[in-house]
Amino acid sequence: MDTPVNFIRQKAEETLRDISGYLAADFGAAVYDHYDSDSKYLYIKFTGNCADCPMNIMTLQAGIMPLIIKNCSPWVDRVEIAI
Repeated sequence: MDTPVNFIRQKAEETLRDISGYLAADFGAAVYDHYDSDSKYLYIKFTGNCADCPMNIMTLQAGIMPLIIKNCSPWVDRVEIAI
């Protein structure tokens, strides 16, 4: 099955927009960075206060990752923070 990279990017960006209000309340954001079709990993970047927040991994694992995986299934298996 071909990986629809543009579709994945669009769905990931939509998901991040949907939750942006929660992150903006703490003066932060999460943005799409890139997708690796070989590993099925999608990478995001945290910006603003979220970039240095010690809880951003919890935000990723408990909030962002499950939503992106749900919206981008079966092409995304994991979401990671881009370096």
